[in-house]
Amino acid sequence: ARASECLIYTDVDGVYTTDPRVEPDARRLTTVSFEEMLEMASLGSKVLQIRSVEFAGKYKVPLRVLSSFTAWDIDINEEAKSGTLITFEEDENMEQAVVSGISMY
Repeated sequence: ARASECLIYTDVDGVYTTDPRVEPDARRLTTVSFEEMLEMASLGSKVLQIRSVEFAGKYKVPLRVLSSFTAWDIDINEEAKSGTLITFEEDENMEQAVVSGISMY
């Protein structure tokens, strides 16, 4: 049996447009494509290690980034609303030129 989704708990509640500790106006992204996340990870984003994104993409398992500081008894469906889903790109978005985030180092 294959997992329908892999939950990654970390010290932030999702993937942001840039580091929210540096830029207070950074916005949390609700979804990011695997390709975008691979690029952000390779350019210095510290939310996910590049190998975790590569493995999830290889086995076609969506990732969801969630905060490890969320209350332990929250319903998973409610918690999922606060994170970022890393999934496969939708066809209608494929050719749009979009900047998802900026990695600073």
